[in-house]
Amino acid sequence: MSGSRAHGEPARGEHIDLPTLTAASMALERLQAQPGALLPSERLPVLRLSSFLAALAPELAAAAAAAATATAAASAAAAAPAGPGGQPAPPPRDEARLRAELDKLDSWEEFDAFALSAASGGRPLEAATLEAVSRLGLFEALELPLGPLAAFLRAIEGLYRATNPYHHSTHAADVGTYALLQPDGLAASLTSLEALAAVVAAVVHDVDHRGLSNDFLVRTQHHLALTYNDASPNEQHSLSLAFRVLMQPGCNFLQHLPAEDFATFRALVLDIVRATDMVEHSRLSEALTRDVRELGPDLASWDAVARGHALAAVVHAADISNVTRPWRAAVRWGSLVSAEFQLQGDAELRLGLTPGPQFDRRHADAPRSQLAFIRRYGRPTFEALSAVAPAGCAAALRGCDENEARWAALEARGEKAFPL
Repeated sequence: MSGSRAHGEPARGEHIDLPTLTAASMALERLQAQPGALLPSERLPVLRLSSFLAALAPELAAAAAAAATATAAASAAAAAPAGPGGQPAPPPRDEARLRAELDKLDSWEEFDAFALSAASGGRPLEAATLEAVSRLGLFEALELPLGPLAAFLRAIEGLYRATNPYHHSTHAADVGTYALLQPDGLAASLTSLEALAAVVAAVVHDVDHRGLSNDFLVRTQHHLALTYNDASPNEQHSLSLAFRVLMQPGCNFLQHLPAEDFATFRALVLDIVRATDMVEHSRLSEALTRDVRELGPDLASWDAVARGHALAAVVHAADISNVTRPWRAAVRWGSLVSAEFQLQGDAELRLGLTPGPQFDRRHADAPRSQLAFIRRYGRPTFEALSAVAPAGCAAALRGCDENEARWAALEARGEKAFPL
């Protein structure tokens, strides 16, 4: 660390207490379960958290009143606790099972984010991230305080939209950044600050994602597209929200960092998350390939710009890694992506727009879409990354081979649906 003054003392940004933020996120999830609801976040052209919470106040009161009415109407014995989005609550945290699932965090073939979600009481992102930070030695190296980090993770997890078929906190937990880093692998060539930036970028990369593509947001002149001038509106919104949460009292686990180190961390997270926009795929792959050709495979000798490319490639690869997972997991994740795409396609039809092939449920073809994604994105991404992270990418490339063969067999038989 440099010796310059610590940043954020006191923490910068809007001061909103964590309980209020958490209550707002829970109310937001309940509201998202109401079909056609126009949420405050869609009404506010200026995305200030204080304004959002002020606008949310009537909905918070209404949600509390509705909950009180429902509780009074139901018997205690028959009442089932409600989870995010009005779905059944996850089972209680199971410490033994949680430990067993976390022990698989570095295994591409065995890690199961859905099992982790069940074992963690519905908090897979918090559990996986704390484990990854611990294994990478970042608590000690960066003197990270556990309480504020856990509070930050819990707030971020609560702001993922549980009603999305795909873009929810279990997806964020499944973004296997740790399996690609690993203390004896790629992480050995990174600084502690770089490793933390990659982990945090994976945590926040889709927070408050609406289940709608950037293209849809731009075409419909959504307020996020207008706010961010059509440039990666989903990713830009997630970044803005994540850093506003970080600045809340009780959540800023980095306020002890020197200002120079925090600036480096922030710049890395911004670049990494923006690179998860799929329109950046070709540019990122070309940059990484060029860096390997010109600088060699030893990441420790690369300059800061090239190392940033590698970090972005790690999180991008992890973000699209579901096609490389063991067959059952790959099929499950693929079906969830498809379900979310088709909901957008339905909305496009209602608006008089023409959905793309993968978004139109009338022309759904699971084998064809999965094969196209593996061949265009999945395999090329992990092949490029394998030059600097061979151990971490080997299992993913095996998964590409195995899943491609199985999807091709289904296509040859004329199958169209996911084999759930």
